[in-house]
Amino acid sequence: MKIRTPDRCTLPYFLALITLLIAFQPATADIHLGKDVLGLSTETNSTGFFEVTDFPVGVISLHLLVFGYDHSEGIVAWDCAVIIPQGVLLANTELMGRGTNALPQPGNFLVTTQEPLIAVNGIVHLATLDFLTFDDESKQFFLSGDPLWVGNQRMGFSSETSEAMRLPFNWPNRCEDCPVFEIVYYTPVEETFLGQMKALYR
Repeated sequence: MKIRTPDRCTLPYFLALITLLIAFQPATADIHLGKDVLGLSTETNSTGFFEVTDFPVGVISLHLLVFGYDHSEGIVAWDCAVIIPQGVLLANTELMGRGTNALPQPGNFLVTTQEPLIAVNGIVHLATLDFLTFDDESKQFFLSGDPLWVGNQRMGFSSETSEAMRLPFNWPNRCEDCPVFEIVYYTPVEETFLGQMKALYR
């Protein structure tokens, strides 16, 4: 049985492909720009990421943050909904400022705090969410407005407990249909390359 080997034309192609696959690193997002932008991050400050790759299946802690916040009074009431993807369970929630959530559904928040949440370097930490992942499928997290908010279902916050001065949160890049956090799983380089080699020389 004769085995076909790469010729002079195909060999440089495969060497370049291997180099490209090994060197490829998914881009990480910079801190969200804009005013009163709500998002999820791996850290409570500007060093966090909005995407992780090949994260081990298990518990991942994400922080619900407000970026570009400059109100001196702080936040004492806020609401939103975190859309949890399939294969993920919200295992634990820690609300900052000794907050109380009036909504029992996992991921839905209508919160009042006993202590004002003050910005640190333009970032307000609302909550820490511990998620349990069950598989290595890529996952996207989204935000939406509180469905029980009468009138507009928009995400919002207030510096007064009466919520008389309620202001809207903004989505990152002002895109309501875009994920605010992603867990991305890639096929290992070796498996990808071997699969392509088998397909070519089959």
